[in-house]
Order: sequence, then C-alpha cells, then structure tokens
Amino acid sequence: MIKIDQRPTQLEKNNIFLFRLTNTNGSYIECSNYGASLVSIVVPDKKNIYRNIILNYSNFSDYLSDEFYVGSTVGRVANRIAKAEFSMDNKKFYLDKNDGNNCNHGGFLGFNKKIFDAKQSKNKIIFSSLSTNGEGGFPGNINIKVAYSFNNKNEIIIDYEFSSDEKTPVNLTNHSYFNLSDDPTIFNHELKIYSSKFLEMDNSFLPTGKILNVFDHPAYNFQKFMKIGEAVKFKNNEMVGYNTYFIVADNSKLKKCAILKNINTGLCMTLYTTMPGFMLYTGDFLDLPFAPFQGICMEAQHYPDAMNHPEFPSIILSPHKTKKERIKYKVSLLSN
Repeated sequence: MIKIDQRPTQLEKNNIFLFRLTNTNGSYIECSNYGASLVSIVVPDKKNIYRNIILNYSNFSDYLSDEFYVGSTVGRVANRIAKAEFSMDNKKFYLDKNDGNNCNHGGFLGFNKKIFDAKQSKNKIIFSSLSTNGEGGFPGNINIKVAYSFNNKNEIIIDYEFSSDEKTPVNLTNHSYFNLSDDPTIFNHELKIYSSKFLEMDNSFLPTGKILNVFDHPAYNFQKFMKIGEAVKFKNNEMVGYNTYFIVADNSKLKKCAILKNINTGLCMTLYTTMPGFMLYTGDFLDLPFAPFQGICMEAQHYPDAMNHPEFPSIILSPHKTKKERIKYKVSLLSN
C-alpha cells in the first residue's frame, strides 16, 4: 500500500501543492501540480542512506521562474521545432519562437508552466489540464492527464492520456535531471543504451533527417556500459555533452531503453517507455542554482521535429481520439 500525503508549500494561495507518495520501504517520490512535475525521488543507496536522485529547487517558489524544465511535464511538443513552424493539411502554423528562431518544449507557456488540477485515485496522483486552441500557436483544444504512481519495487510510473478536438501534433516527456551520487557532475556515471541508431543533429540541436549507426560513431556507442565522462572525450569537442535522440528498436509495448548507474552509491536507474526512443541530455546549459553537467536527462519521447520530417513516425493526434503513453523509471541497487 502506498501512502499519499499532501505537503504544504508557500504557493498554496496559488493552488500549487506538493504530494508525497511513500512505499512500505520508506522510499518516496514527490510531485507537484505545477507543471505536473516530479520534484524528488528519495531511495536508499548501498549504505542505506536515503538520497534524492533528481535535481530540484530548495526554494519551491523558484519553480515559477525555472528555465531548465526541472522535473516538469514537457509539451505540447517536446524538443525543438525548426523555424517555429510546420505545415499540416496545406496550412502553415506559426509557433512561439522561444529558442532563437525555433520553438522549444511547447513555447513560452508550455505544460511546464501550467497549474494542473489534482486528485488522488487509489495509489496515484492524477494531474489534469486543458491546453486551449492557439496556445503557443498549436491548433486544437487538448485535454491532458498526467498520472504519477509509485510501488514497493521503487518504480516510478508516469502515465499520459490526451485527446484533442482537432488534428494537432503532440509529443510529451518528463524532464527530470538524474544524479545518483554526491558528485558535482554526472561524468562518473556509467550508461548503457539499448539502441544502435541515433539521429544526426545540427548545431541548433535539430535533426538533419539522417539516422546514424552507433557502431560508426564511438562517442554514441553505449551498447556496453561507458562512463559519460569518457564517452564525451570521443566527441572531439563537437558539442561538449549530449543532446541526442536514440531510437530504441524494440517491439515490446514497454521498451527497455537505458540503464544509468553509479558505482559509488550502488544506485541504478532503468528507463522504460512505450515511445520509440529518448533524448539524452547531459545538462550542458544548466546554470545557477545548478551547474552544467550536474544532472542527466533521459527524455522518453517521439522523434523531435517530426512534423517537419515526413520520413519520421508521425506525432499527429487525430481529433476525438484518446492516446496513452507511459514512462517508467525503475530504481534499484547494483548486485555485488
């Protein structure tokens, strides 16, 4: 049985709340209806010291001015959209330009800035919201639900459910930054990725359309565990860290995408998703109160900028159709 508590914040007058889900082992997660965000994952390491393994703000009000999408639900469309525009049914849509000449993570008022309604249902917290037609330049009224659940296996499950009254692109993700250690960077973390293909990116972190093989590019070959700091050296300073989409060619409904581990704490996090891959981001652009490379994101999602690449799987949601997606983070201890 999972215990769910509503925790006080200094933002309750704005109807912003924090919820704690605690399992029978004493591990817990916290999530907020602001941005339908994951705020903490607290689990014991190999020395039975309970530690939070994702970045968060010590002052909760700082979430209101957050520029790094810390722990938030990202949408309507995660990642960058080239030139902040796309065409659909012979009509062009112009989006918020909030990343240079491009649109990123839904524009200026994406899901990360919304105050969601919240309700408890059995062992879940369900956040729901409406994104109205024209928000960020996107068509259609979208109803979205984001449900967080936690179990005694230390599995965090995020379920997305969404529908629209018009055809519209949707690509959701969670933007938590993981750090399984006390280290100031994630360079000593080891990573294994269940993927042999990744998207080539240009200098604006937009896909060129080319799908590359990891065996031809050692910096992207995580078929076996590799320290992130060592992998970066293979990149020859071609963008210091990673902002790369890996394709997971697995027919399972819930795909195993990657494993992140830290030897010092003995902690391990495995990513699963229903989506076709994930964006690996090493936090290069983090700034105060954080620092570059302090956390690593593994953003399960559909292909970035898919609307402008007809060769990519479509992210267009048909009207009056409900779609569901899932992300699961399983936290465990490394076996000796």
